[in-house]
Amino acid sequence: MLLKAGELLGARELGDIFTKKEAQEKLGITTKQLNYYLEALLREEFLRRITRGIYVLSLEPGKASSPHEFLLGQLLVPNGAVAYWSALNYYGLTEQIPRTVFLQTPVKRGYRKLLILDGKRFKVVVVSPEKFFGISTVRLGRREVRITDPEKTLVDCLDKPKYCGGITEAVKALKNARLNYEKLLEYAEWMKSKAS
Repeated sequence: MLLKAGELLGARELGDIFTKKEAQEKLGITTKQLNYYLEALLREEFLRRITRGIYVLSLEPGKASSPHEFLLGQLLVPNGAVAYWSALNYYGLTEQIPRTVFLQTPVKRGYRKLLILDGKRFKVVVVSPEKFFGISTVRLGRREVRITDPEKTLVDCLDKPKYCGGITEAVKALKNARLNYEKLLEYAEWMKSKAS
């Protein structure tokens, strides 16, 4: 037990936050064994469960940190990307700091529209698969997180201004951003052609 639990603690490439599925793939053990190790580490406070199947790792008992909200969002909505007001803030295109992390996904999985986990609020916005494009990745710690690129972020905000603080915020961001205007127009045309 201690060997596998130690391996889990040593699986730092998973990062400070990981899913049960990721841990099982890394360790190559059965679900029953993994459950046993996870419960032991939870009891000893080397792990903290954020929600079903998502854990935060700590090398000191009881000292698990709170994960970055984008990392948590990526694990909550694996087929999604940080978008709208959250992406505007990430790119420095708004002075406002949203209290909610906005996630865009093309997958209808029965997500609740508003999730609150680990003291953080997440708004899941489902779009048609044709409108899910313009995705970049950024590195946060040991993990990569998907986020809409600046041009797609602005097109999304103009398409659904209620998810970016209103049309005024979207227009201010458009005015102040350094953008690839050819890409912006291409994205806008694509979104317009896919509007239903």
